[in-house]
Amino acid sequence: LTAGAREVYIIEEPTAGDLARARALILDELLKDFPFVSDADQAHAIALFLLPFVRDLIAGPTPLHLIEAPTMGSGKGLLADALLLPALGDVPSPMAEATTDEEWRKRITSALLGAPAVIYIDNLNRMLAAGALAAALTTTEFSQSRAWRKSRKKKASLCRPGRKPAAGIYRRPKACSGNSPAPAA
Repeated sequence: LTAGAREVYIIEEPTAGDLARARALILDELLKDFPFVSDADQAHAIALFLLPFVRDLIAGPTPLHLIEAPTMGSGKGLLADALLLPALGDVPSPMAEATTDEEWRKRITSALLGAPAVIYIDNLNRMLAAGALAAALTTTEFSQSRAWRKSRKKKASLCRPGRKPAAGIYRRPKACSGNSPAPAA
């Protein structure tokens, strides 16, 4: 366990009180200070929080989670860290954006070699319109080239604070939109 982390015991048959405490922990503690635009945005954030715990139970691809806000410095990365830290035990290392489809393919392939629970893409400066990323989001096996198909299969979820993806990719993400005011000057 990460320094300062506590071991958690799973209750096999939770009571209504146990469920109420878990719900309060997520909504009233973890997500309390994040101003979601809608209940759906908050629900998608909760889905991102839960996904690493249940990922191995899902046979196919899982959605890209998009964290967006109207201004820079409004807490998108902090939200991603808060949602992923409990499952991962540490803050995931972000992957920088690529400029070409081939570069995206190489970065995704390289990231998958490490068998991560999450691939975290941060600080995009352009529209996300990469065919390699779209392929990684919609297949159960992703490879850099035909010769690479012999490699191990990897399951990972994708989390990306920042700009909206292109139309083809945008059908896939679950957005977590915040409505933070601009930081004071």
